[in-house]
Parts: sequence; structure tokens; C-alpha cells
Amino acid sequence: MAFDTLITGDKIKHGLVIGVCVAIVAYFVSHGIMGERGFISLSQVEYQIAGAKGDLEKIQKERQTLEARTKLLRPDGLDLDMLDERARATLGYTKPNEYVVLFEKKK
Repeated sequence: MAFDTLITGDKIKHGLVIGVCVAIVAYFVSHGIMGERGFISLSQVEYQIAGAKGDLEKIQKERQTLEARTKLLRPDGLDLDMLDERARATLGYTKPNEYVVLFEKKK
């Protein structure tokens, strides 16, 4: 047997150090990708943010529409047509020569 092929204590220590370093790097890389704050979680959070922004835009448009309608009912800028429409819808009043056609609101 040649001396070069024998496993010495230094080679074992060197192999163990390399193995421990590889395990530590693999641990941190796996948590960086799949961990609680990793890349996969980041993409899920970005998807949720995009959905929430879409909901926010929809709600803001709805709010603007409602604000425009309520602005027409304020005393300083009262729109008589809007007042008449709301009174008829709320109280159910009609004139004798009118026909009322009710439609269901689509969701």
C-alpha cells in the first residue's frame, strides 16, 4: 500500500469541515428560497398586493360615483331631477299618467 492512498486524520477533518460548510450554505439557501420570508413567499405577497390594488381601484371608482350622486342632493347645489328620482324611488310615488317599470339590479 502506498502512503498517498491512505486516509489520514487531516483528510477526515478537511472533509468534515467542507461537509459542514456545504450543509450550512444549503440550509441558508433553502430558507432564502422556501422560507417564511423567501422568494416564494415574496411572490405570493406581490400577488396579494396586486389583487388588493385592483379592489382598491374598484372601490375608489364606486366611491367617486356615490359622491357625485350625493353632491347633487346637497342643499347648496340641489338637482331637482335627482331629488324627484330619489323621492319616487323611496316613497313609491307616481303621477297618474305614468307607468313604472322596475328592473332588477345585476350583480
